[in-house]
Amino acid sequence: LTLDQEVEPQWVLAEGAKKLAPLRGRTLKSVALALRTAMLQNHQYGDSPTSRTVSAKSATVAGVPAFVLQTAFTIDPQYRIDNQLRVRVEKLWIVTLSAGDGQVAAWYVTLPDDVSNLWPKVPALIKSLGLI
Repeated sequence: LTLDQEVEPQWVLAEGAKKLAPLRGRTLKSVALALRTAMLQNHQYGDSPTSRTVSAKSATVAGVPAFVLQTAFTIDPQYRIDNQLRVRVEKLWIVTLSAGDGQVAAWYVTLPDDVSNLWPKVPALIKSLGLI
């Protein structure tokens, strides 16, 4: 499930959740890092963004072991010019959760600075997550 909303032409904020392949020896951290890598490889932050890990920590979310990864991406200035974008920085939160029997659930939200007023609301949103 992925939901997105355009915040400026050719740029969206997005939220999504999905069941992933079983852990099979991987950690919740490695799964979160792999999801972030996949998003970068899919050019979700344009060409050649720089990234900085804001936080990466084990947690309990929805009453189960989880890993929360927060990243800030700086959009490449030339990419911004070429695509007439206002966005400069985008923040991504990825939460991987142990869904029992080695299963993994993942949730993410990615918010550009066009809607930076939403950034402080994400921790409460993470606390509200549940497994179904």
